[in-house]
Amino acid sequence: MASWICLSVCIITAFVLEPATGARLTTSPTQITIGGSNPTSELTVSCTPDANGITELYSIEIGRKPSTGDNQPIIRMSNTGSSVTVVDTSLQQRISTSGSITGATGNIQFILTDLRCTDAASTYYCSTLYLAGSIGSDETPTNITAITYPEQIEMFPTPDRATYDNGQLISFRCTGRMGNQFDVNNLQSLWTWEWRSIDNEFASWTRYPNDQNITYETPTPVSVSGGCQYNGASTLLHTVSNLDNGRQFRCSVINEDYSTNKTVFLVGQAPITSAPGSNTGEAGVDGGMIAGIVVAILVVIVIVVVVIVVIRKKKSGGEHYETKEEDGRDERPEMTPNVVYSTPASYDQRKPVYHNRKSPNRMKGRENNAMDGEQEGSPPNYYNHRGQTNPAMDDDLDDSRASRRSYDDDNTDARRPPQGYGSAV
Repeated sequence: MASWICLSVCIITAFVLEPATGARLTTSPTQITIGGSNPTSELTVSCTPDANGITELYSIEIGRKPSTGDNQPIIRMSNTGSSVTVVDTSLQQRISTSGSITGATGNIQFILTDLRCTDAASTYYCSTLYLAGSIGSDETPTNITAITYPEQIEMFPTPDRATYDNGQLISFRCTGRMGNQFDVNNLQSLWTWEWRSIDNEFASWTRYPNDQNITYETPTPVSVSGGCQYNGASTLLHTVSNLDNGRQFRCSVINEDYSTNKTVFLVGQAPITSAPGSNTGEAGVDGGMIAGIVVAILVVIVIVVVVIVVIRKKKSGGEHYETKEEDGRDERPEMTPNVVYSTPASYDQRKPVYHNRKSPNRMKGRENNAMDGEQEGSPPNYYNHRGQTNPAMDDDLDDSRASRRSYDDDNTDARRPPQGYGSAV
């Protein structure tokens, strides 16, 4: 009798513990990251029948299995259709599908992009309907876990004023979605409160010194997030002093990438200039923006000056000025046309010029070289192969009549014009 009881228990135990093999569901990856510096880009889920003796496959389906209620299909395909049907139309913009069914085999899959917390909020399932001697169906579930980071952090000062009075109490409350990377028993490691004065461009953030002024609220799960995302809050109470003019207060979750801040100014005190590149958390411009505006103004001024200079140069280059002769205002005295003047003679101020003469130290006038050029057709040996010349300018004498006489006569000084006077030809 005992042996029969043992045999029955063993058979029942083996039947219960045997895993279902009628469908195989795979996911890639099995853990996704939402937000942060390296979020998961896509999620792939596929389903394939895996039962023994299948002779015909009727349908395959992938969906979500909520904690309560009926299954929620995502995609489905039957052997009477030619393509996969997207049942959850809310995913239409983020999902791509593929699959086929042929006789006893088939598979379907979907790929999700722009992943969100709800994509890992429930258990996924894969179900198959087939014929294996008789009609059978199988369903296999799997879970996908998610790592989430903060999405938005906001600060709400109370009272929210542009300036505060000395001795006034301010409540800084920071709230936001916290993700799920925190220890509920150690919320001080989740929230960080810091401050700094912006009157010093080298000022850095330092931890707020009075921890007793800070309180933390227990994070609560966001509805339908399945524990993927939590809301949290922390509050800092601070009494304003005269040293707080231009003081910044900052709260952050996990690190400074998820932070916000508020700058406090006191009534009756001059505003403090922000440090270059600092974010005051108030409406207005920071140092970097001011520098950009100044540079832009200087560039515009330079461009305007260059354009003005170029226009003036072009204008002056194209202007036409009339001469006195053109406008009838020629006030020069009447002069004999084409008159050539010679200059007074001088002694030994130039090297002696020999024209086959016996006396080299005679006075000569300045030559008119423009009239000493060679002329074609001139008789040989006439003025050293020169063309028609001014004899008076080509000799030691200024008088053209004396230049035609013999130069062998030593008494040439009697025919020389008085020194210091030129002659016109």
